[in-house]
Amino acid sequence: MKKLPQFDENIALSLSTWVELMKAFSKIRSLEMELIEANGLTIGQFSLLELLYHRGSQSVGAATTLAKSTPGNMTVVVKNLAKQGMIVVDKDPKDKRISTLSISEKGSELMKNLFPEHAKRIDRFLSGLDNDDKEAVKKLLRKLNKSLK
Repeated sequence: MKKLPQFDENIALSLSTWVELMKAFSKIRSLEMELIEANGLTIGQFSLLELLYHRGSQSVGAATTLAKSTPGNMTVVVKNLAKQGMIVVDKDPKDKRISTLSISEKGSELMKNLFPEHAKRIDRFLSGLDNDDKEAVKKLLRKLNKSLK
């Protein structure tokens, strides 16, 4: 087995923290994808539907930013969800470059059934932590996110 390079204590702790964070994320994402894929969606499609379901209509640019997507990926997600009748794309009559996305009745019905199960599953995935642990992790992740801006 190849030996890892030696790092100072701070770097070694940062690396091992990163590894644990990524292992937890990967496990949760894998479990989360079971439900999403069972409903015929990709993670990008679920993210956009969830955004429109909870926040209402959005411009494509705002949806791309809020869903943490890329313009190229969002174009494909929008096209596929519109084709399935899950969202409605309204072009601005004054500027054809601008489109507003809204969830359709079909998309709302899917999310009305899917999101509560998704929320329960996330709660189960985090059941290894008590509420104090969850608050502490949330606080630390928020602190980390703010330091990265």
